[in-house]
Amino acid sequence: MAKYITVEIQLHGGAINDLKSSDTAYIHRKPNLYKANPDYIGLPYRSEEEEAAALDWLKIFFATTRRVMHHKESYQNNVDPDLKDYLKRYYGKNLQRLIQVKRMYDPTNYFNNPQSIPTAWLF
Repeated sequence: MAKYITVEIQLHGGAINDLKSSDTAYIHRKPNLYKANPDYIGLPYRSEEEEAAALDWLKIFFATTRRVMHHKESYQNNVDPDLKDYLKRYYGKNLQRLIQVKRMYDPTNYFNNPQSIPTAWLF
């Protein structure tokens, strides 16, 4: 196993489920009972081999949990540059509405990053 990896598991339920997934941009509600956040602690003094091993482990962990737990969502504050369907996984059915909000308040896409909400539907 690669060094410098943490896996934080948060149990969900209670007040998180008082709102529907369509009430806010945070879609991760029922039936999610947990949120697992694997992370690599990439500090400047780690070797390239250690970093590569850690990133490989994270990719295997994600693929395994996707296959075993059938998760279809990813938490948008834990960016994963390898996700191809990141907009769907981050925002689900809320995406179209969030694009409209983005278009209204940031029509020039000034606030952006490689996985930010676009100003137009890309698909």
